[in-house]
This record gives sequence, structure tokens and C-alpha cells, in this order.
Amino acid sequence: MPGLTGAYLLDCENMHSSFECTDCTDSYNVHFSRTSNRILGSFNIFSSSNIALCSGIVEGKSVYLSTFCGSDVENLYYCQNCRKSRELIACVGLENREHCVLNVQYTPEEYFLIKNSLMQGVGDSASWLSPLPTKFSAYPYNLSAAFEIMPLAKIAALILGYGWDESANSLRPSDLYTSLPEGVSANF
Repeated sequence: MPGLTGAYLLDCENMHSSFECTDCTDSYNVHFSRTSNRILGSFNIFSSSNIALCSGIVEGKSVYLSTFCGSDVENLYYCQNCRKSRELIACVGLENREHCVLNVQYTPEEYFLIKNSLMQGVGDSASWLSPLPTKFSAYPYNLSAAFEIMPLAKIAALILGYGWDESANSLRPSDLYTSLPEGVSANF
């Protein structure tokens, strides 16, 4: 079918660099998606539209840089594990909520003032919808899960802007699983 690049694209139109998608249209770099359109650089998207740089979105509209949100969400930015909500920025674990920033509820008027102020403060819309800078990373690179999957030398990590920690009392995310109480499994 014309307008398709990738593999395992069933009943799709205008899909590029995409894989394992069914009934999807007008998207680029999408992996494992069903019944969705206008998706960019995302994974595991179902019954959604206007999604960018996300994973695990179900029944979403206009969701950006978010993970594991679904069951009727709309206009989410930088959110995680939110359901049945609208107009959220940088929220985690909310359900049936509207007009929140950092999990704080605002009136619609206050919310849109904050949103517009954030967007103007960041500058162009490309910056507004970019991944957060590495300085906001929760862990230095050598203590992160990323280092366990893709190790980098200290100098390479520093050049890329990642933090680095060589203190003796450092804790890696995987260290949390080495001291579990007896009978508790790290296999979720």
C-alpha cells in the first residue's frame, strides 16, 4: 500500500517508520498501536489521536510526553499514570481531575493563565514539547537504569550533560532489589 514504511502494518495509511500497527493513519515512528491517528514517536498507543513522544496511552486526545495514561484523557503534558482527566501538566496518578499543574487543582481561568505563562516562558512550541533537560534527571547517569542497559564512560556522560556520582554511599535503582525481605520477589 502506498505511503507505508515499516513492517506489520495492517489496514494502515500514511504510516512511516512504524511497526506492528493496525488501523492507524498519518503517523511516524510508532510501535505497536491500534486504531489511532496522528501519532509521533510513541509506543503502545490505543484508540487515540494527536499523541507525541508517549507510551501506554489508551483513549487519549492531545497527549504529549506522557506515560501510562488512559481511559479517556485529553490535553495532558508531561504526565504519568493519569486516568479520565483533562488539562493536566506534570501530574502523576490523578483520576477524574481537570485543570491541574503538579497535582494541584486550579480554576479553569487560573490553569490557562499558568499554561500560557509556561508556554511563553519556554519560548517556541518545539521547546515546550521537548523532553526535559538532563539536569532534571532523578539519578546521575552512572546510577541510573540507563547505565545498566547502555553504559557510558564518565567523560561521555558529562559531555552529553548527564550527572555523575562517585560517592561511596550511592544507591542504584537495582540495589533496591538486593535487600528485599525474605519471601518478597523482585519479579513483578
